[in-house]
Amino acid sequence: MGIFENFDQTTWILFGLLIAAVIAYYFWPESTKAQAEVRPDEDTRKKARALIAVAADDVDKSLFDLSHLPLRVKAGAKLKSAIESGEKLDPQEVREALWVQQRAMITRLESEIDYAQQADVSENFGIAAPANQPASLLEKTLKELEETEKKIRSLLKVPADRQLWYGRALVLMMSNRRLFDHVAWLTGAGLAASAPGAFVVSEDDIVMISIYATRLGGFSRPLTLQVARAAILGVGGPATPKWL
Repeated sequence: MGIFENFDQTTWILFGLLIAAVIAYYFWPESTKAQAEVRPDEDTRKKARALIAVAADDVDKSLFDLSHLPLRVKAGAKLKSAIESGEKLDPQEVREALWVQQRAMITRLESEIDYAQQADVSENFGIAAPANQPASLLEKTLKELEETEKKIRSLLKVPADRQLWYGRALVLMMSNRRLFDHVAWLTGAGLAASAPGAFVVSEDDIVMISIYATRLGGFSRPLTLQVARAAILGVGGPATPKWL
């Protein structure tokens, strides 16, 4: 029997629990490790294309600009001028105009990191992830993000008619640390900002959140933190310490 001959009943119970925990780690749905990397071959490209929402054709695309180094979406001159002059813009038009550039950013990232992407949207968030992740994960995460936004708005006492940011905050989900670090470099956030595994880039009221996790259940908590940071930066404006 070797080492097992000295096991008493309590030790056997603890040993059994350990084995059960190891099995649960690999087979429990919410703890499943991310699937293998996928290349943007034709099959995954077709799968991903159908999930990337298309913006309305008649929106004014010049409201936002996409810079390439660093890779960020920024408010365009026309949008800034309209805000300064007090012109009222249709929130839906602004949201769709921003999505045009966010969608272009997703496509640019796809070619840069060699990943076929999928994306889905809700009222306040757009989310992009590799095409090998289940679409149900995007839907679940979007629902949780919208609930988080409502809670943060309530805690900060932000009126319903005041936006926390323009259009949709863009969330990039990564299941590979190398790709996550590369996105941090592309967006100018730097590796120091990406060290914790998630970071937010908030500039001109346009929010992008990049997050890395190897487990399907590992996105919720760090995403909540980054959404809260983006909201606080938006409400507090320039006076808010950037380290926050």
